[in-house]
Amino acid sequence: MTASTTIAREFANSKMLMQFSLSFIVTSVICGLFVIIVLYCLTLKKYKSKSEVSKVWHNVTVNGRPSRKIRKQRSVRHKKKMASIAITQAMKTCKSEPITENEQPTKSASSTKALKRHSPEECKDVFNNPSNKKQSPKKSKVIRETKDFNHPVYKSISSQNGEINRMTHQQLISTLKQFNLDSSGYPDILKKRLKLYYMESSLGKAGLDSHQTAQSFDYLCVIDFEATCERQNPADYLHEIIEFPIVLVNTKTRLVEDTLMLFCKPLLNPKLSEFCTSLTNITQVQVDYADTFPVVLETVNWWMKHKELGSKYKFAIVTDGPWDMNLFLRVQCKLSKLKFPSYAKNWINLSKTFSSFYKTSRVKLELMLRNLGMEFEGQPHRGIDDAKNIARIAVKLMEDGCNLVINDALT
Repeated sequence: MTASTTIAREFANSKMLMQFSLSFIVTSVICGLFVIIVLYCLTLKKYKSKSEVSKVWHNVTVNGRPSRKIRKQRSVRHKKKMASIAITQAMKTCKSEPITENEQPTKSASSTKALKRHSPEECKDVFNNPSNKKQSPKKSKVIRETKDFNHPVYKSISSQNGEINRMTHQQLISTLKQFNLDSSGYPDILKKRLKLYYMESSLGKAGLDSHQTAQSFDYLCVIDFEATCERQNPADYLHEIIEFPIVLVNTKTRLVEDTLMLFCKPLLNPKLSEFCTSLTNITQVQVDYADTFPVVLETVNWWMKHKELGSKYKFAIVTDGPWDMNLFLRVQCKLSKLKFPSYAKNWINLSKTFSSFYKTSRVKLELMLRNLGMEFEGQPHRGIDDAKNIARIAVKLMEDGCNLVINDALT
């Protein structure tokens, strides 16, 4: 009896303890909720609306640091304060004597130098006029002239474009010949050429600005490297430049003004493979008597400086793909331990420009020429001949109204 009584008492005590703990937890939760509700009600009473309460909570961060919104408001207030101080100083200087020719204005008075000969009332007008307030270059809005596309000429241009889209290949050729325009090329290219002609002539007759494209550069340096190669290049094969050609095109006259062609002597693979010789038509004797790449690059830089490229005239590098700069020149500069030329970090990828302007897929050099109704001139895979044919495509693009812009960069 004594043992059973003891067990019953212990069980009763533990049950009471559990009930007490549970009641304590429930009471604590209720009290906590009550406190939160009271605080929320007090806040709501103070700010009178839920939107203002949400603004207060939004402006507070976990770390106690003001939010981005508050920092922005403080910055605006600070700028307004500094502006009012500047206006006050300017108003004071208006009352002072004007600056003589021998006096030099202080740094604080440099912004109000032009106001010293005006009266305080005139100073108020100057500072209160929004058109006279200087804006920072980043925040100033560029006002561009908007063309009035409601002019009847644009409706006629649109209808004319529709008629051109319905023309057959033979109709396009005959129409282009009537206007003494180039009639060579695929139908899509001929349509774009004819549309450009009609648009420029229609706008000219209407007395509106023609959409003739102004080129972004004065000159184009067309480059197409030739490098050492094997019939099947190993995975770790390093290509060395063996021909460095440049064709200089004037974008205003659209003519080739000059050419430069230099052979380079390879050092890792001094003997050319039979496949490389047959592909490029570059002989072993030509590279044996050539200068190494550092000397060739120095000659190229001198030639560009002599042509005043980069100083007097803006120029851009033009290639028919990404490999000349991204692969051949990059690898060669690393092998020769030279700094990569800054002018070659961005270039015009003519394959991209061609496909984007004429709405075609990316194609190789020979197919681009064929689409324009032209044939390859010279020896294929010979650097100087490839560069001349790339230049012909660039000239044709400019004639058809394309603005050649930088569209590729070193990766």
